Amino acid sequence: PKERIYTFWKYWRNSFERDAGLRIDHLLLSPTLAPWLRAASVRRGPRGWEHTSDHAPVMIEIEPPSD
Repeated sequence: PKERIYTFWKYWRNSFERDAGLRIDHLLLSPTLAPWLRAASVRRGPRGWEHTSDHAPVMIEIEPPSD
């Protein structure tokens, strides 16, 4: 992607508001599951909630082949 996608922002110096984050969370797939990957995303919204984690949820969507 051309945009910067982060999964972690420190709680000091307004890191989230300045979008000064890091991409330190990853999801790994085995070679068997990799072809089933349909989408991947980072949900920034929950990170902006009060009293939440300094990490954003990282999600994937997999779709096994239909028989």
